[in-house]
Amino acid sequence: MLNVKGIDIIITELGCGTTDLALYRSLGLDPTSYKMLLVKSCVHYRRAHDPIAKKTIELDTPGWHGTRLAAFPWKKLKRPVFPLDVEAIGISELKTE
Repeated sequence: MLNVKGIDIIITELGCGTTDLALYRSLGLDPTSYKMLLVKSCVHYRRAHDPIAKKTIELDTPGWHGTRLAAFPWKKLKRPVFPLDVEAIGISELKTE
């Protein structure tokens, strides 16, 4: 754990899921005492963090796996296909963009 200019930063050598708030507590940190927590994760952080969060803001950051499938440069994908073309296959209530 590092503290840089008053900001606590947890860095792990290996991938570490944030599925439990015990990660913070094992380092002597109380996650409920922070005004803001930033977690680099896909979706599995929600079970632990949603109960203590006033708000969750998701970012589409660069990396080996994005969450917005429509942003990938598909070249050999036969269309329409779920979930990219939900309106074309008759389930427009799932369209998010």
